[in-house]
Amino acid sequence: MAAATATTEALYLTQLFDEFNIDVSGVPLFVDNQGAIKTVGKSDISNRLKHIDVRYHLIKDHVAKKDVKIMYVESAENSADFLTKPLPREVFEKHICAIGMK
Repeated sequence: MAAATATTEALYLTQLFDEFNIDVSGVPLFVDNQGAIKTVGKSDISNRLKHIDVRYHLIKDHVAKKDVKIMYVESAENSADFLTKPLPREVFEKHICAIGMK
C-alpha cells in the first residue's frame, strides 16, 4: 500500500520540521484509491487483507492520532500520476505545471 510509505515519509518530515520548531501536524495525504481510504476507516480487517495488516495499522494509528489526514483526490487531478504511469502529453504537461516544474 503506497499510503503506508507516504505516511512514514510524512512522519519523518514532521519530525524533521519539529527539530526546527515548525509545527506541521495533520499532514494531508492525498489518495486516489477509494478502497484504500475505506480500508483505513474500517474498525475491523477481513481475512483477505491480512497481507497488509502491519501497514494498515500504521496508517490507521496515525490517522487516529491526527498526524496525517487521508484525503481523496480524483485520478485526473492527482499530480503524482505522471511519475508512475504514461499519460497523454497534455495531461503530463498539466501535472508538470501543477508541481512547479515548468
